[in-house]
Amino acid sequence: MSKPFKEMATSPWATIIQAGAITSLLAYNFFTEASFHPIILYMVWIMLLVIIFAQAVDYQNLSKLAGFEAPYPGFNFFMIVFGIGFGGLLFGLISYRAMQMFSGGFTIFGLQVTGDMVYSMARPLYVPLSSAKEGVMFAMTGGVPILILQAWVGFTEELQKLFHFKNLTNWLSSKGLKMDIASLFAFIGANMIFGLMHFFAYNGEIMSLLMAVVFGMVFWLTYFIPDYTNILTPDKPMEWEGVLLSGSVAAHATWNYLIHSGMPLELNQFIIVCIALMGISSTVMFLISRGHFDFVRIVEE
Repeated sequence: MSKPFKEMATSPWATIIQAGAITSLLAYNFFTEASFHPIILYMVWIMLLVIIFAQAVDYQNLSKLAGFEAPYPGFNFFMIVFGIGFGGLLFGLISYRAMQMFSGGFTIFGLQVTGDMVYSMARPLYVPLSSAKEGVMFAMTGGVPILILQAWVGFTEELQKLFHFKNLTNWLSSKGLKMDIASLFAFIGANMIFGLMHFFAYNGEIMSLLMAVVFGMVFWLTYFIPDYTNILTPDKPMEWEGVLLSGSVAAHATWNYLIHSGMPLELNQFIIVCIALMGISSTVMFLISRGHFDFVRIVEE
């Protein structure tokens, strides 16, 4: 049986070793209360991805391996715009100001859920650098602009999830599971690994782990939404093989940046801008995929 992702390894040991190494590093950081320089930590993160997967992947298809092989010219750019809007919308809907509107809360199974509670659960998920206080963390960046740092963090974490997803899909498919079923379980597994890393990065709290799993899945909606609505691939909606990473990287980085820097506009204005970014980028991608907008010709001119 041919593997779904020919550019990726089939053995699950690639995922196990890489995830184990990084999780162990974060666990050591947590238990010793050490503080790794964020740039160094994420450089190690990328190096482990490359070294461990290097013997089993086809690097001639690097853009496809990394999730940047778009079906049409210009799609990566518009996916980034879509991702920025999506990440901003997500932040706006879960921001402190938005949650204050539901300060009275509601009851689920006898538990009183308030806006402040939801916000406090979501807010820590911005960058698993160390267990140190956030002020110390960002002081260690050595003057690196926070936007660049968060873009690098978003790229690194989303790339890892994609590598794990493809690797686990290949392995599960080799065990006889159908592509869609194997991809679904691999998607859940990759995000559970992502959550485990946040567990150690944020004081060993189970809720942080669960929220990280949820957010890891939500960021990939930047691919699933355009694909399910036939914007990306009109001939084959919901194509697991063609997962694009540019949107989720942008959404992840935008969320991280806004958590650190705050909302630049009033809540209503900010949400309108984010929806506009998503709507405009989706419309342009739709026109490109239907042949109504020759993006390549415009760029050349």
